[in-house]
Amino acid sequence: MRYQGFYTTGQSGHNFACEVAFNTDTISITYTDSHSQLQTVNWNPTLLHPHYKSENQTHQFSYGNFPYQTLRITDSGLPLALKQLYPALPLMSNKQFSFYAWNKPFIIGLLLTVSTLFLLIWFVLLPWVAHFALDHFPKKYEVQIGEEMYKGSVQGKQLNSEAGKQATLFLKALIDSSEYPVQVDVVHSKEVNAFALPGGHIIVYDGILHSMNSYEELAALLGHEYAHVKLRHSTRNILRQASITILLYSLMGDVSGLGAYVLQNAASLNNLQYSRELEKEADVEGYQLMQQKQVDASGMLHLFETLKKSAAPQVPPFLSTHPTTDERITFAKEKLSEQKNTNGNETLKYYFDQMKKQLLTN
Repeated sequence: MRYQGFYTTGQSGHNFACEVAFNTDTISITYTDSHSQLQTVNWNPTLLHPHYKSENQTHQFSYGNFPYQTLRITDSGLPLALKQLYPALPLMSNKQFSFYAWNKPFIIGLLLTVSTLFLLIWFVLLPWVAHFALDHFPKKYEVQIGEEMYKGSVQGKQLNSEAGKQATLFLKALIDSSEYPVQVDVVHSKEVNAFALPGGHIIVYDGILHSMNSYEELAALLGHEYAHVKLRHSTRNILRQASITILLYSLMGDVSGLGAYVLQNAASLNNLQYSRELEKEADVEGYQLMQQKQVDASGMLHLFETLKKSAAPQVPPFLSTHPTTDERITFAKEKLSEQKNTNGNETLKYYFDQMKKQLLTN
């Protein structure tokens, strides 16, 4: 039996027009290669892959080990002829391939549609849901969430309560008033770190406090962390994580149910990592607080330089979801250059000095 078809070597995707002779003990394929040389390839029929692909009257057979050689022939009677010639071979048409081939445009279109819908939901709908929920989320629930997260954050840690009291007084003098019951806790740790929880709790490790030489640095630190509280960044992140559930509650108009859900799941929704945008917002808000209280912006610059010394190696800005310390140092320098003369703030300096004393004595 002789047929015309197309052959691929498996080494490239090029299709060579060929003549195929099917014999009982061999399949002989003759074609002209890319160098215009006549070539003949002989296949052992027993090594044909039993599942061949069919689309209309075209049939594609695979042979050998990966990368497979293939042979494509258009002839409606070929499958029956091969079964008669090679009765021992369990040749079977791949119906799944046939379905895919017939419906390829539909399947590709469906996949593109699903992918587009997913991207719209993830990048448009869910952020909108989180923003909507944040606008309607009662602050009392936010405070309760912060309390639950606070308990877990300080459990088993050594607190310097006296230093915390002075740091809290410092923060209250910096912000004057707040919608939240703000409280600063000082944790004994060599780690140079601080973070804010929903509802007013700010936790500062004394490792970063020991590195400070001026009240301006503490103003920059607490101003930044309080900005996360004021702008509800932590709560926004938590609501973003729970956006799908929030969407259902929002559609039902069940605000109390939404609050109860977030409160019950606060422990598993405590991602406090902020995006570059939110960190920049907190830096700007913190700087504004410092300016309102006549605090020199050099404190922000010194704080960022301290953070840079203690930080792990940074990834490039375009790979990071957070602004790099170098970016923040540049921001602080820009603000420092724009700053007018400041008179200083003796009240903040007093509370800073008292806090430093407590760090040394406790």
